[in-house]
This record gives sequence, C-alpha cells and structure tokens, in this order.
Amino acid sequence: MDASSARWHRVTPSTFPWEDEAIDFLRGGIADADPTRAWSNFEFIAGGVISEVDAFLLTRKGAFLIEIKSTPGRLVGDQQRWTFHRPDGGRTTMENPLLVTNRKAKRIKSLLDAKWRKAAGNNASPHPPFIQPLLFLSDPNLQVDLTPDARVHVYGRDGSPVAGPGGLPGIIHAVTSIGGAEAANPRFHQLNTPTTAAVAKALEAIGIKESDHTRKVGSWVLQLDTVTERPGIQDFVAKHQKTPAVERRVRIYSRQPMMSDEQADSLRRAADREFLATERLQHPNVVRAFERIDTDLGSAVVFAYEPDALRLDHWLAANPDLELDDRLAMLRQLAETLQAVHRRKVTHRALSPGSILVRPGRTGEPRWVVLVTDFSLAGRDH
Repeated sequence: MDASSARWHRVTPSTFPWEDEAIDFLRGGIADADPTRAWSNFEFIAGGVISEVDAFLLTRKGAFLIEIKSTPGRLVGDQQRWTFHRPDGGRTTMENPLLVTNRKAKRIKSLLDAKWRKAAGNNASPHPPFIQPLLFLSDPNLQVDLTPDARVHVYGRDGSPVAGPGGLPGIIHAVTSIGGAEAANPRFHQLNTPTTAAVAKALEAIGIKESDHTRKVGSWVLQLDTVTERPGIQDFVAKHQKTPAVERRVRIYSRQPMMSDEQADSLRRAADREFLATERLQHPNVVRAFERIDTDLGSAVVFAYEPDALRLDHWLAANPDLELDDRLAMLRQLAETLQAVHRRKVTHRALSPGSILVRPGRTGEPRWVVLVTDFSLAGRDH
C-alpha cells in the first residue's frame, strides 16, 4: 500500500524508528485497493480504559488488530508469560501480549457495535466484523522459542528467518491470503467495500485519536507504551512533568460504563484502601504509595516505581535454578514483612505471586529483595 494512500491512516507519528519500519513493512505488503482500510498508532478509551493500537487492518480476508513487538534477541515463552533475552544481556518478562491485544480487540468491537446501525449502509454486513488479535514480531532475526500453543496468532516478517521453515508464519500472508479452509467454512465471509467503509465511518464517530503521550494524572505524565493491566485496573509508568528523571507507577481504577453508583463507590474505596494501607505502613518491603488522585478515567494511586522488579511468578520463570539459601532468604523476608504488616493491624487478603515483586539487592541488602504490593483488598483487624 502506497505511503500516501488515503486507505491507510497513520493517526499519530511514531516516536520509535523500529515501529515506523514495521508499519512500513505492513503497508508495503498490502494491495492499495478496495476493500482494504487501515489505521495505525492511535488510542481510544472504552469503559474508562485507555487502549493504544499499533495497527488496525481491514482486508478482504477480515479485520485484524495487530500488536507489534520489535525487541531483538531471543524470545522464550508460553501461553501466559514471555521473556525477551536482549543482545545486551538484559531481559524483559511480560504477560503474553496476545492476552492484552485480545482485550483491546473486544473493546473496539463493542464500540463498533454501538455505532454500527447508523454507520452501515444497505450493502454492508448487518454486524461489524469479528476482530482477530494478532502479534507481529518484526525483528527479522529474532530467535523464537515459544511453546506450540503460544505460537497461535503470532507472526513474523514474510521472507525472514523468523518466518522461515519451522518458524512463524508470515504476517502479510496471514492477513491477505484466503485459502481452502476459509473458502470451505460456511461461517467465513469476505469483507466488501461497503463493510470496510462502514467501519471507517463508525471509527470516525467513535473518535479514535492521536496517542496522547502527554496524558497526565496530577503532576505525572503517563508513559502509555509501558502499560500493564488487569480487568478494571491499569498500571502505567509515569514521569514527573517538571522533573522527568523522577518516575512513579500510577494505578488507575477505571469506572466501567455499566457500573452502578454503588459499584463505583466500591472502586473508589478500593483505591482509598490501597493508598491508606501502604502510605501508613512505611515498610522497606512494602511498595509505598505517595498520592491518591481522582481523574476523569477513575481513581488513581501513585506508587514508588521499581524498574528492575518483576512479579514473583515471572521472576521464578526467569530464574528456575534458584539456590535453596536464596529461596529460604526470600521466604524469610516475606514472612517478616507480613508479620510487620499484621502488627499494624493490616491484612493483605489477596496475597499471590502477582502481588509480590522481586528485585536485585542493592548495597547493604540481601541478594534478592522481596516487595509486597496490591493492598486494594486490605483491611484493618480490630
């Protein structure tokens, strides 16, 4: 597809050259002809949740929400967790990004559903198309060591070693080629120009917009590309607007559209408990809360940010050969931390590997430091 084509809308200029290059690869491999439509680098808000999209693509074959990962090196992972081992020796562990991409696809589909009747013409489909989440691993030399079940809906660059024999299928082929399986499936319907034009009209009504890289919570500017999320909760890394070197983690409790006032009050109370419990505890092994802020997206709590910390379950997956002495030392830290918390008459009530962080020790600290977070269900013992 030609870079100047009206069929591809680059909503926000990319700030990363590797992301630009990956988008250009997608554009170059797709025919610049109806019914194709595409949008890249945009955000939308659904149910108080911010969603950033790398590429949303409509072809004759279907509708695809594409998340781009350009990290070089080696990728190891399963259906739940991925770890990128970078060439510089660093590692990044994350939730399988297909899970987050699938949630984004469902959100944008719900918005299309709400606008479809007005947007669709007589020749369009009576319903907006199903949106398939896909992951595009754009580095052509990435070594991919994913389990077979983790490779589903994951694609590489057509013609690269990643998409070679025994590797991943090519992304361009995946979104354009209609094979015998699709043609034989009675539920498969090719997208026509009226339907893709209706999607474009609905998106205009929804109001997708440039990614807001200056979105603020209080004095903190959210870094949207570092978001992690759970249902109803989003965590962002944020930089101070006057002192960008100072970073915090901002958690937003998002009010959902169908929530009753009672449910919304419960969400605000959860944010209050999170803030009051951790602000009051002031313990070196409890992730500290600094501020509680009300925003247009929901209640927010500002925490200390530990850039080199991993969730315990992710950390254990990346460190399977942990020495027994280290395991015992970490258990001791956790037990002593909870004992100190209980002395303050606070109970966690939601302790799990996802609410425990591990980071390397610093001068004068143990080799590994255990941190407790996620006190939104905390209560007082009387």
